[in-house]
Amino acid sequence: MFQLLRDMFIGWAFSRIGMRGCFSCGCIVILIAGLLVFLLVNSILS
Repeated sequence: MFQLLRDMFIGWAFSRIGMRGCFSCGCIVILIAGLLVFLLVNSILS
């Protein structure tokens, strides 16, 4: 379930940023946002 949500979020983030955009900046944004989502999910599950 979490894997599916993460994949959907990454897909959404990539579509928002655009593959033609600054790829390194996009990766940083995705990593930060992914980390925030991961921490949020952990706090909900615990």
